[in-house]
Amino acid sequence: MFWLAKEEKKEHNAGTSTARTPNPKITYLPNLQNALKSHMHAKHRLGYANPKTGYYSYYQSLLPHVDKKISNAFRNMSCISTPMKRTILQYRTGTLYNQKHAVRFKRSTDPLCPLPGCHQLDSALHMLSGCQNHIISSMKTERHNVAGRMIIKALSKSPWGAGLVNMDIGSGDRLAQHNLQIPAHASNRIIPPYLFPRKFSKRSRLTSSCPDAILITPYKAKPTPSSPSSTRSHHALRSRHNPTQRTTRANRMRQPHQLHVNQRHVHL
Repeated sequence: MFWLAKEEKKEHNAGTSTARTPNPKITYLPNLQNALKSHMHAKHRLGYANPKTGYYSYYQSLLPHVDKKISNAFRNMSCISTPMKRTILQYRTGTLYNQKHAVRFKRSTDPLCPLPGCHQLDSALHMLSGCQNHIISSMKTERHNVAGRMIIKALSKSPWGAGLVNMDIGSGDRLAQHNLQIPAHASNRIIPPYLFPRKFSKRSRLTSSCPDAILITPYKAKPTPSSPSSTRSHHALRSRHNPTQRTTRANRMRQPHQLHVNQRHVHL
């Protein structure tokens, strides 16, 4: 069994050069709360977190709602470099350097983003998702689409793969880079007309904002994890993985657009 302790060095007579330095006295910390905080603060000016700051209160409120293992899995991923991990931790702790810090540390007097084409206040959140510089903006869009394509690829292999009816996560070439093909019954960047009310005008339909993906499942249907790959989506949707297969129960099921409006469960 181990327990934390601190060293207390004894003073000795400096005039006696031949005298051996006495061994330091070991004092065990009485607890791992206040005693440890006091010791760390005295030695390193650490240990007393301010519970009134925004970061402290935000993370405390998030704790009951997040998966702690998944949220910190990046720390053990070999595909993520050490500089990337450092940047993630800096963003989480509010120490990612930006113009707000530069002004606070008196290294600049301008709190605005220094990149051309962007005239907004700089901050960590601005760097992550708010910068209007055209290059950074394109990078953010592609980062978002890559995440979307990874999700769609996983969905396409699931029992609900036949329910994907619309995607807006990049061009056909970008989809091909992730070995994704637009299903025959699905559309890219244009929402299918049967999802709109009958009196909805064509112009309004074509100019409406489009979600990243639309998945339709039969209302109240539940997938069977043990379903064979050839009959995935056999609950009420026809499997799209092998369109040339023989007529089976899976083939006789209806496509998403053939479901009655009251039978559709639409996921955006």
